[in-house]
Amino acid sequence: MKKVRLDGDWILSGDGFEGWIEASVPGCVHTDLYRAGIIPNPLYRDNNERCKWIERGSFTYRKSFTAHADSAAVLVFEGLDTYCDIYLNGTHIGECHNIFIPHRLFVGELLAEGENLLEVCFRSPINEVDGLPPRSGAFTTERLYTRRMQCTYGWDWVERFVTAGIYRPVYLEYPTGVEAVDAYIYTSHIDSFGAEVVCELEFCGFENGGNLARVELISPWGAVVGSTELFADREKFVRRFNVKHPSLWYPAGYGEQPIYTLRVTVGENVLTQEFGIRTVRILEDADEVGSEYFELAEKMQKTQHGSVFGHNKVHSGFLVLINGTPVYCKGANWVPCEPFPSEESDEKITKLVKMAREMGANMLRVWGGGYFERDSLYSACDREGIMLLQDFLMACGEYPEDEARFIGELKLEAECAARRLRNHPSLLWWHGDNENATMGSDLQENYTGRESALSGLFGAVHSLDPQRRLLPSSPYGGNTYGSVTVGTTHTTNFLGTIFEYFSDTDCTDYKEYLGGFTARFISEEGVFGGASTPSLLRFMTERDLSDGDERMLLYHTKGNPALKREIFEYVTDFARKLLGTPQDTEQRLFNYAYTQYEWVRVAFENARRHIGYNNGILFWMFNDCWPAALGWALVDYYLMPKAAYYSFRRLARPVSASVTVENGEYILSVSTENAKALGVEYTAYAFDLADMSAPVATLSGYVGDVGERSVVREALPFAPDGGTVVYVDVSFDGGCDRCFYREGALSLSRATGIEWSISDDTVTVRANECIHAVEIESGLVPEDNYFTLLPGEERVVRLLPPAGDRLEYPTAVRGFTHG
Repeated sequence: MKKVRLDGDWILSGDGFEGWIEASVPGCVHTDLYRAGIIPNPLYRDNNERCKWIERGSFTYRKSFTAHADSAAVLVFEGLDTYCDIYLNGTHIGECHNIFIPHRLFVGELLAEGENLLEVCFRSPINEVDGLPPRSGAFTTERLYTRRMQCTYGWDWVERFVTAGIYRPVYLEYPTGVEAVDAYIYTSHIDSFGAEVVCELEFCGFENGGNLARVELISPWGAVVGSTELFADREKFVRRFNVKHPSLWYPAGYGEQPIYTLRVTVGENVLTQEFGIRTVRILEDADEVGSEYFELAEKMQKTQHGSVFGHNKVHSGFLVLINGTPVYCKGANWVPCEPFPSEESDEKITKLVKMAREMGANMLRVWGGGYFERDSLYSACDREGIMLLQDFLMACGEYPEDEARFIGELKLEAECAARRLRNHPSLLWWHGDNENATMGSDLQENYTGRESALSGLFGAVHSLDPQRRLLPSSPYGGNTYGSVTVGTTHTTNFLGTIFEYFSDTDCTDYKEYLGGFTARFISEEGVFGGASTPSLLRFMTERDLSDGDERMLLYHTKGNPALKREIFEYVTDFARKLLGTPQDTEQRLFNYAYTQYEWVRVAFENARRHIGYNNGILFWMFNDCWPAALGWALVDYYLMPKAAYYSFRRLARPVSASVTVENGEYILSVSTENAKALGVEYTAYAFDLADMSAPVATLSGYVGDVGERSVVREALPFAPDGGTVVYVDVSFDGGCDRCFYREGALSLSRATGIEWSISDDTVTVRANECIHAVEIESGLVPEDNYFTLLPGEERVVRLLPPAGDRLEYPTAVRGFTHG
């Protein structure tokens, strides 16, 4: 197939300005108007309030181009956002009302030899649905009628950006004879003889006679490990290969990520497709009645939050097996990394995936309120060993699934997505939606989302990607899908309860409270906190940061209309109760950032203490869609790690430790993931909160060996005391960890006993007292941050180039200790 690209320079006209302006494809109205100086930067401060008129406008993109006339030519739009009519040389050739599928238009005799004129006329997605019956859902609900990205109608982490445009490539396609156009490659068996790799091939262009096709499997090192030939004179063929001594694909931390290549050659036409050799299984064994796990499940569903979604009589695990190996899944949820789809880049996506790997993650979930991402996300996850879960694109609402038109659109989306993504070894399973069916059950005849999943999605997925499961929704499992003792769970479903706890209590038992949200596999664990000052100053001013009313911080911290108060108010309340009243702007911004660090710590330590019962935790969320001041992400919009990133990285190690108080004793828990911890020893330091200059007691002990996927608990020889904070250093063959316990809130204050210096992008920090949290603030990225130094300790920290643009910002170091 020969392609002639029609990307690049176009022109744009429409409401709100006169004449025609220069435009770019891929692109959108917002970005084109910003480059033309018609609107201000919509991401800076509250400028977007002066840009929202765009969502009610109509706009036309136009391009003149020269082409070769061919009656078999096809015009392909890979992505149109959203409602539009398409004209070639003045003749209407097609329309779009779905952003999630490519559009292929046979232009036939309408394509002229030489000069041609292509126009795409967009209508307002808001005007298009005016007057339709209201539907139930989160945030604004006019979105439920339109098959486009949902989150940028406004969510609790991104502003409202409803745009229009040609957001992915457009080109002409000319047939060039017989060729392979698609392949489905999967591993059917792995045994002592090798791996059986099945290739289901599709061909086109054989109407005037077939041709010989050569099919080859190429190893990651370039060797041909399987080959055959066939005469391609029809659409479909299946070939099976036995790959001897296969190199298996594993997630990060469990093995390597070798990528094989299928190559199909027919004359001069060549199809290549990367794939990995691996098997996936979800083990959902029921808990034995009376067992430790069964009793814990019974306890969990009697909690305030666990009782919301009913009671299961049978409880079961949710364990991912890759090539038969149990995998503890740890990571976060992926959302679009730009508010305008055309602005996403392969470079930014690839950097984010690399940051996820460096953070210690091995799984990301592509959330259902965005879109099917660029190929670079899935390929990067293949290479980095990041397992993926993919939602179909519905979120938090009652969609018009009683309409045949809507179900028809879902079928097209499922077919396109399955064909495009099914060969990626990183992709483990599909979800039918995000949270539409939380109150649903496999035993119910009807629930929100059932028709969408079973009538709209299941047929295409089962037909085109039968090796993967389609879970009807996320969360999923139990007598209602929101259950906490079966299947997957969204702790975010309980945010109203959690935020009311922040608001209505003194939060002194926050560790016990937040540690009570244990589940079998947590697909969304919500945590909230502030971005760093260098990032904040990219989209607001220093005066904005110091303003007493915090108006701009509030504008860039989105709320949820289902809550009684702004999320900003809940979280700033929690920050004050957790860390104390800040004395200045620097400490206030530290508190906002460190609150999320601590939230991740408590939640992740709790999950690790229950490893085996809990087999996965994905935080909400990994990345940001726009410049959020306080938000859910672990990495901000500018690719700068937030405080929570460093907290996650510590707990994501194969071996980690934590301290709790149970029945009047300090309990040290050492948990392992995929490696043994041999010869575990500990040293515990007790500090009087009134004097952090030296410990009042130091004791050492021996834990012994800890097997894989195990938790060993050891009582410490200290009596808990409300006036004491205990730090425990754990060491073992090949590693170490540090954990702590303080009763009640942290109540941190600025430390004076800290010294630091900087030389050649290296920071040296020395503590003269116990520094609970060392904050390194820089336009560069500290290799480590928000760590603890005990009296007399020194740490050398490298400052690394940021994944995004480098910001010239002076490096500063601050210490915070117990007040």
